[in-house]
Amino acid sequence: MDVQKLGNSGLGGVLKEDASNIHPVQFATLKKESFENPLKDLKLLGDIMIDVRAELGRSKKKVKDILDIKKGSIIKLDKLVGEPVNIVANGRLIAKGGVVIINESLGIRITEIIEPVYESLR
Repeated sequence: MDVQKLGNSGLGGVLKEDASNIHPVQFATLKKESFENPLKDLKLLGDIMIDVRAELGRSKKKVKDILDIKKGSIIKLDKLVGEPVNIVANGRLIAKGGVVIINESLGIRITEIIEPVYESLR
């Protein structure tokens, strides 16, 4: 390509090109992908660890009340006995369920799946 610099302004200058060497760009034709199974690609994410928590309930306390907590203290939560607990994954509510005992461990039996709200669709 034949390029000539016009002007001597130090930082900018104007470039003049020989227009006979300029040709439109030819891009390859893109093929249309079928989206038959959108979950297929999610298999790639299968080994990623996600923080999952069961929230028995919540409570708001003043700092002085937190400083007074000692062994044997009781904190009243906002949930009633038998009310579903929240299942939270990476900070987002994904389900609700009931507490169960499995051998000597606690578990949660899922009773409701929370449908995701995609903010980009609003």
